[in-house]
Amino acid sequence: MRKVTLHGIMSEDRDHLRSNESDDNMRYNLWGRFVLKKLAYPVVWVLLKLGVSANTVTGFGFLVACSGCLLIATGSNAHMVVGVALVNVWALLDYADGQVARWNRTSGNYGRFFDNVCDISVAGLLFLCLGIGVNHSTGEYIYLILGAWCSICYLLTMVISYSFERLISPQLVGFVSSMRVRWLPANLVQTVGFNLQNVTGLIMPAILIGVVFGFLPGVLVLWSVIGTGGVCFMAYSMLKRAGSAR
Repeated sequence: MRKVTLHGIMSEDRDHLRSNESDDNMRYNLWGRFVLKKLAYPVVWVLLKLGVSANTVTGFGFLVACSGCLLIATGSNAHMVVGVALVNVWALLDYADGQVARWNRTSGNYGRFFDNVCDISVAGLLFLCLGIGVNHSTGEYIYLILGAWCSICYLLTMVISYSFERLISPQLVGFVSSMRVRWLPANLVQTVGFNLQNVTGLIMPAILIGVVFGFLPGVLVLWSVIGTGGVCFMAYSMLKRAGSAR
């Protein structure tokens, strides 16, 4: 059995990154790759020392995220601060569970599916609860609508991408890399788009800063625009790709 060391965890993760350079999430989610993943190393070390399984980390993280979302929905400023902090803890654990699985050589379809379902559920619940919480704190029903719309937009992107994968292409790895917008640098489009659309991307620091400095309503408005643009762009891109694949 290998000795658990922080250096060993970091070294194995670097090897994993090098061998999966075509994975869009690893290439373009800058907040996840350069912040959450780095912060997760000591957490992974503790989890491995305690003998906690990757699926247990995933399940515990999901419960933490749900608790945070429910606190956000109360609309109380103190509760919302704690709730947003808990959601950010979930994002950190979301990067830790995969590293635990790879270290223990327990990676598999069950764990990936379980993690995927939890991630999608948290994303849908987070935006909805943000809308409910901001509605309670401001008394403006428009934020309840915007929160629900953000959730719908996120879930729609998942439905569109999974439908494309099932019906047109069995492999979506590298799809973001192939997206283009005329007159704009490809890397800029891919990096900005992925960081704004991914639930462990820039939304994490945005809601943390927003709840601390009191502009969470503005964050919700901004992400409703981002979500709408993301759905439209993804639908257009995949319909175009599906047409050329006939």
